[in-house]
Amino acid sequence: MKRTPHTRSTIFALSVPIIALLAVAAPARAAVAFLPPASVAADTGATAPPAPSDSIAARPAASDSVAATPPSPVPAVEPAPEPAPAPTPAPPPAHPKLTKKQARAQETQAKVAAERARADADRVQAEAKKKAKAEERAAQAAQAPKKVKEADVDSLAAWNAGVSWLMVRGGFAKSGETGASGGAVGAALGYQRFLTARWAIGLIAQGDLLGKFQGAAEIEYPITLELTRHYRWKTPLRPFLGIGGGAYYHKFFRSGNDVAKLHSGLYLGGGFNAPIGRRSILGIDGRMQFVNGDRRVTNPVFGGEDGQIIHYSLKLGWSLVL
Repeated sequence: MKRTPHTRSTIFALSVPIIALLAVAAPARAAVAFLPPASVAADTGATAPPAPSDSIAARPAASDSVAATPPSPVPAVEPAPEPAPAPTPAPPPAHPKLTKKQARAQETQAKVAAERARADADRVQAEAKKKAKAEERAAQAAQAPKKVKEADVDSLAAWNAGVSWLMVRGGFAKSGETGASGGAVGAALGYQRFLTARWAIGLIAQGDLLGKFQGAAEIEYPITLELTRHYRWKTPLRPFLGIGGGAYYHKFFRSGNDVAKLHSGLYLGGGFNAPIGRRSILGIDGRMQFVNGDRRVTNPVFGGEDGQIIHYSLKLGWSLVL
């Protein structure tokens, strides 16, 4: 349709005020859009709606193509169940009443147990004391200097270990039997060796004429081993004691009943020795000899024998130091 000039002028006249109105309203609308809701409500008199939780001001900027993922909800934690109450223990059963016999037995057991405990305590205490004493002695021994035992050496060379004597003796001999003669003479030959400076062993052979009546005689030949203990005095005189034993050959001679038998016997001895030269020793030896006899023997001159015969001898001796 073809417009007339009058129509075009009318449209133009109407479009100019509309464009002017839009130009004024556009900035005001833009200002209202950037105001907070409370301001807009105050201006307009209306109640402002609550701001959404995902508004532009509250949430962070997201990518243009990926939307923000909301956080996953935290699972609720259930409380732990309370433990069941512990059952109440049942009361112990009542003990039956003891009889008098049972009560006495129980008391006896208690006393025995107490005594054992006391004995154990005493034993432990005694062991502790013994151990403490042993430790004390060990400590004292460790602190004290060790004493070196000196060799036992006699100042006289003839009385030292390893020295030997060759002995010759002669003197008096007598029988102690009832009815025996007054005694006669005897002689001895022996060998002695010192084990230490104080102890010596020897082998002695003797011949003793114990008694004599006219032509009848009682003779004895002892062969004995002896052990002697020599004592050290401050003088050159050295006493000794000894013990020995062996075989005793006993016989009667020219008595009308000449019986010869071998008996056993022991003796105790003692005496003195003193050096008289570098290798010479002078001494005296006395013995009391106990010889077993035979009661069945009866001699017409010397009478019957006893079960035990005692003989005595005292001899002067000379020894050669080997």
